[in-house]
Amino acid sequence: MPDDKNEEASRAEAVKRKAQQAGEAAKEKLEDLKEAAQGLAGEAGERVADEAERRRAGTGDQVAQIAEALTKAAESLDEGSRPREVFEAAADGMDRLASEIQGKSIGQLVGDASDFGRRHPAAFVGGAALLGFALSRFSTAKPLEDDSQGQSEQDAPETDGESAS
Repeated sequence: MPDDKNEEASRAEAVKRKAQQAGEAAKEKLEDLKEAAQGLAGEAGERVADEAERRRAGTGDQVAQIAEALTKAAESLDEGSRPREVFEAAADGMDRLASEIQGKSIGQLVGDASDFGRRHPAAFVGGAALLGFALSRFSTAKPLEDDSQGQSEQDAPETDGESAS
């Protein structure tokens, strides 16, 4: 019987070693998976940051173009007139906004927006609502149609199919 106990003990010891080895192998695989996941998350974060940066730069350029268009529109109005002053003020504001967008990172812009929202919650909510309304109107607007073709057909004299002789 002592041999049976020794044999049983050695089997138990062998099973215990195998279990420890399996546990260590599982921990290593888990660590490998964790590192791979962190690497993928880092790559995804970089891609998102790159895309956000690209869009920030594009938005800054578009705002600068709007400022330029407002400036040109103001220049076409009478000197000293109230509409010209309004257009010039809007152009200056858009130009400052373009400079802010172009001169700061996405993180800084988000931080500035958060700070403004905390300092002026009513203005922030009102501005967000106004922006949402303007964007919805802009996105649902139909493109202007060329009326010149439609008018020329309407203005053309009617004929009853008879030719003039």
